[in-house]
Amino acid sequence: MMVVALLTVLLAMWQAREDAYAIARGEVIDHGTAWLMRASVVVVVSTLLTTWWMAVPMAGLFNIVFRWDLNTRRGLAWDYVSSSNYYDRAFLLVAGRHAGMVAYLVEAVVLLGGVVARAVYG
Repeated sequence: MMVVALLTVLLAMWQAREDAYAIARGEVIDHGTAWLMRASVVVVVSTLLTTWWMAVPMAGLFNIVFRWDLNTRRGLAWDYVSSSNYYDRAFLLVAGRHAGMVAYLVEAVVLLGGVVARAVYG
């Protein structure tokens, strides 16, 4: 599981860097296509190295690392979320100005729940 987590972190950091550069160049991010590609990689890596359902907690890990790294690279608050994509908009709708903090909390629960489930059920 540690290898899957490490690969997920590296993917998240690479993608955050790519998005930060694209945003700095004024490019529009195609969030749907980017999400599909990133999710596909996490599912494939999880399935090949552990089990398919480990993609769920790894999605939580990916989002935590990606958001923190992207925000840091852009000089934004660690808990900044954008209204430019459906995922963040859902948190903005539910939690308003605390959306980023709630997103991190939800993603951490998903990650920890998956780690505990893996430890208990194998």
